[in-house]
Amino acid sequence: MIKKIEKGIYLSVGLASLAKKEVEKHMNKLVREGKLQTNGAREIVNKVVVETQKEGRKIERFLLDELRKEAKKAKPYIKKVKKKVKPVKKTKAKPKKRAKKRK
Repeated sequence: MIKKIEKGIYLSVGLASLAKKEVEKHMNKLVREGKLQTNGAREIVNKVVVETQKEGRKIERFLLDELRKEAKKAKPYIKKVKKKVKPVKKTKAKPKKRAKKRK
């Protein structure tokens, strides 16, 4: 489940990056052809970036909600395992004796 969520996050970040590059490429082409002014192109790219960030946050919230749901489902199993596993007693470790160096 965690791997799927991780892949989802990477996918959304990759798509956002790709979207910005593609929009910039097409806007630059329109500016070169004289069909769009530079300021207009920047404005469009900025709008796309803002919208992409909003979508990224939506995806992030969705994924975090899914993680919380799965963690809640796992809680009873974790309690069972904790009951079965004996706690480990802390002991002071004795320092190891070092071998003497020969000359």
